[in-house]
Amino acid sequence: TDLVNELVAVASGELEVQPNERIDLPALAADVAERVGRRRSRDIEIEIVTSASVDAPRAALDRAMTNLVDNACKFDQSGGAIVVRIDGGTLTVLDNGPGIAPGEEVRIFDRFHRSDAARSMPGSGLGLSIVREVVERAGGSVAATNRVGGGAAIGFTLPVSPDWPAAGPSPVVRSGTP
Repeated sequence: TDLVNELVAVASGELEVQPNERIDLPALAADVAERVGRRRSRDIEIEIVTSASVDAPRAALDRAMTNLVDNACKFDQSGGAIVVRIDGGTLTVLDNGPGIAPGEEVRIFDRFHRSDAARSMPGSGLGLSIVREVVERAGGSVAATNRVGGGAAIGFTLPVSPDWPAAGPSPVVRSGTP
């Protein structure tokens, strides 16, 4: 079902025709974390360094965030919490999985690209390419790195809405399994 939905989204141009909306990035991330955490029986923490609002197509950005959190859940077999960190217009999903193979940091966002480690796992190789497409259409960029101590940090940066006020740090929000 996921593969069919991703193929339809890419082939139909569904990601191209959605209008931008003003989106509270932490609120959307909390919705995605709650939904994916429940479905995957995983704890997903939202860590807000600086809150922000962005202008992007809501359904497409929801799909992009969902793809990032789903990937982290799939590759992180530690059972620990997945962390979604928001710092202004930057959203980064942090996991404790095997990390990204050297030289794959950019390629993981290519359509149908599957690293050697990912070939034995379920997936289509479209999830991160959808993230890149959504983010770049909204004027942003994607990034992927390995975390010190293991795991991956994969996410994106979108321009902060021009009239969004600066906000201080907020508490960590926990979501996931009951």
